[in-house]
Amino acid sequence: MPLKPKRIGEALKEMGVVTDTQIITALERQKQNPERKFAEIMMDMGLVTPVQVGEALMEQWRERVERYEGRSLVVKGISSLIDESKDVFDLQRTLMNMLDELDQMRVDLEALYEVSLAIARDQALHRKAKKKS
Repeated sequence: MPLKPKRIGEALKEMGVVTDTQIITALERQKQNPERKFAEIMMDMGLVTPVQVGEALMEQWRERVERYEGRSLVVKGISSLIDESKDVFDLQRTLMNMLDELDQMRVDLEALYEVSLAIARDQALHRKAKKKS
């Protein structure tokens, strides 16, 4: 059963940035505009800054990673990335670079897969030709 991370409002409240009343007000506004993200509404209300939202998001990830600590090398890698990041923007740049590298790896793997299919087809045709002769 997956564990749910702390909601962004809870994280901001624990940081001492917002109150329960402010969270409730923002949630009411979100009900009127369900397509808008909660943190966006909080920023528009002037209750939080993008940096504070970023810190709360990093805390959410840290908590999520701690729950799964020891289960995967990837999780351990993400945990150390979070801990080593100067701020959310540094973490974001690092993660975007990783995504770019993973995307390139995906492209390389797709090309390798296509080559392996071509080789397999060629071998199958070669075997058929041998059987006929």
